[in-house]
Formats: sequence, C-alpha cells, structure tokens
Amino acid sequence: MLALTRLAKLTTGQNVSRPKTLFHDWIKNMALEEFEVFLFEEAENDLERYYLYYLFAAQDKSVAERVTDKIVDAILGLGTMPYRHPKERNGKLSKAGVRRLICENFVVPFLIKEEKKAIYVLRVFHGKMDYGKLL
Repeated sequence: MLALTRLAKLTTGQNVSRPKTLFHDWIKNMALEEFEVFLFEEAENDLERYYLYYLFAAQDKSVAERVTDKIVDAILGLGTMPYRHPKERNGKLSKAGVRRLICENFVVPFLIKEEKKAIYVLRVFHGKMDYGKLL
C-alpha cells in the first residue's frame, strides 16, 4: 500500500520537489487510455464450455457463475492499461504481439491493436493446457 501511496503522490505532484518526468507523463497518459474489448467466437465458446463444466462438476449454478464471472470481469478489465500484462514467452506468439492475462487457473491470450484502441481476446484456456500449440 505504501508503494501505491508514493506512486499517487508522484503522479499528482504532491510532495515531489523535482519537476515532472517522462514517467509521470506516461502514467498520466496510460491512465486516460481506454480500449474496447472484443472476444473471438472461440473465446466465447471456451467461456460457455467452462461454465457448463463447473455447472455439472460442482452441481451448483452459483459456482459456475462465480468462476465465469471472475474470468469475464478480468477480460473486461483489459480495457484499461492492457500493457500491464506480459507478452507470451513462446517465440512465435511473442513475435505476433500476443499477451496473456492470468485469472485464477485460466490463461487468456489477447492482442492489442493500438491504432484501433481495441483488445482482441483470442481464447480462454485452463492453465494446465499447452495452449501454445492450439493458437
């Protein structure tokens, strides 16, 4: 929490004796950017499949909703500051600009299209899957 307080003071200029830096301008600009989030059909199908899996495995609708809602909320959160998520480690995917969101036991690979201010969610995979081969 202390680090966030220091960052807030830096970005607002409070208690900072030095002039604004490029870092300050970058933080300010990044905070204002909003991206629209789009899901490929495969990603929507993956979410539906996980919902059905948890619905039947747990035999409890609230568990299925809770799991899928967490994933959906995390995906929608990509609209603000998507660059905070790392690029894929796989060379081919990394070169293509694919980044990954990790939410609970799930990995969500996505692309950022800066010129369109858009995020494209490719798929939703369980973390134990070798999803690099499936993309």
